[in-house]
Amino acid sequence: MTVVIEAKISEVVVFRDGARITRSGKVDLKKGEQTVIVKGISRHAVPDSFRVRGKGSAVLRTIDIEKESKKFEPKDELKELRSRLEELQDESEKLNHIIEIQRRKIKQLKGMSEKFAAEFGKWYAIGESEIKRLIEFDDAISRLLKKAKDTIRTTEKRLEDVRHEIENITRNITRIEGDIRVVRTHSVKIMVEVLKEGTVQFDITYQVRRANWKPVYDIDIEQGHTTLKRIAMINNSSAEDWIDVALKVSTATSVPVQIIEPDPMYISIIEGPVGFGGVSGEHVPVRGLYQSVDDMEIDESEVLTSKELISGVVVYEIPGRVTIPFDDEPHPITLTSEEFESKPIYYWNAYTMNEVVLQNEITNGPSVLIPGKARVYDSGSFMGESTIGLISPREKFRLGTRLAYDVKVKRELNLKDTDQSGITRGKVKREYEYALEIENFAQDSIEVLIVDRIPYSQSEKIAVELKDSSVEPEEFELGILKWRVEINSQEKKIIQYKYSVEWEKEVEITPPLP
Repeated sequence: MTVVIEAKISEVVVFRDGARITRSGKVDLKKGEQTVIVKGISRHAVPDSFRVRGKGSAVLRTIDIEKESKKFEPKDELKELRSRLEELQDESEKLNHIIEIQRRKIKQLKGMSEKFAAEFGKWYAIGESEIKRLIEFDDAISRLLKKAKDTIRTTEKRLEDVRHEIENITRNITRIEGDIRVVRTHSVKIMVEVLKEGTVQFDITYQVRRANWKPVYDIDIEQGHTTLKRIAMINNSSAEDWIDVALKVSTATSVPVQIIEPDPMYISIIEGPVGFGGVSGEHVPVRGLYQSVDDMEIDESEVLTSKELISGVVVYEIPGRVTIPFDDEPHPITLTSEEFESKPIYYWNAYTMNEVVLQNEITNGPSVLIPGKARVYDSGSFMGESTIGLISPREKFRLGTRLAYDVKVKRELNLKDTDQSGITRGKVKREYEYALEIENFAQDSIEVLIVDRIPYSQSEKIAVELKDSSVEPEEFELGILKWRVEINSQEKKIIQYKYSVEWEKEVEITPPLP
């Protein structure tokens, strides 16, 4: 016996790059083998993602997924346009994927370059590397960056052409009168063994890729704490309306996660272009997306609230019922409003900045903050828009960069003296003395991070020595000095330090000394 039942969408879990849909329906079945069919499921559903669970005295035997087309005998022109539109939409997705991969590659290459540049000075200073290694590395990175940028440029040009063609085809389809079209859907055929006559409830769950959400944050920075409101901008392009559904929003992604196994690191004399090893690994699907249930005797659905999972993924359960139509427009849904600890951090780069900037160091709560746009406020007053990167649970991050008008600073050169007495020995020595003055006009005491720099020598013919500092630096590396000082209200603090540079007189220093 075959029965077609109506199973409406009852629950949607939206991921950052897809959604998991649950349809629910009930039917009275007699004892014995029965076939239950659910029709009208989106053509964008991923066939391998279907699973069935239920409640009742029955055991699941098999599940078959079939594609269906409801034909309205379209005009030839319209049929060709719709077919071409689908091809272009698929191509657009692939092109965007290529661009995203190349952008990630550029970010990785820049990270490698910055790390190498940061470490090279140390290697060079102790004689473990040569300048030509830096040049060769930079050349290789530049070639790889150029290749990635060329790929992005070529792909973006093709993407622009595809978008123009999509716009033209869409206009032409709109122009053609009538609703004649072909509707493609999936149907699910469920074979069950009914143990006892009665009502059986079926829950069919499947994955769609054409849905997503992006975070937007409203962040209000106040004295001693920060209020953060998380907003999900949900886009439903699944070809199904989500009407009066239970909605959950997850910070997880539905794409497979890759485990990267280590490759051997071979070193030798460079005889050609610098190369990079490949990546190997296995694909690990998001746990639970493709689970199947074959025993339908008892099944209690798990109720999720805002909950941090073991990997830091968070699932938000939206209270009440929600409707999000299939309209390809972003729909804002407020997830949470939380209060975090925060403290002001003043920062002054003495050799490049004439003013102090102020940021707030915010301690995140138990939920991950995924990259997104942020509207930043200062005690309710709009400061501007910014972006935040990935912030792990309980991680500290800084936000709200603005000028600090309640702190005045000044950097002065008090002494510049060239010692000529060593010239007869073939040496020239120059001494410097600087004063850094910070004055606090704020009502409360403040903590200021101060950075300055002195020359750093990469040659054995030039010697640089920090001779004295009235306040011991918190850090001193590669010529960069860092102090962290606390200054009371209406207090002025002065940091004085001296350094000397000595070099052989036939040496020309570049860049020139101050």
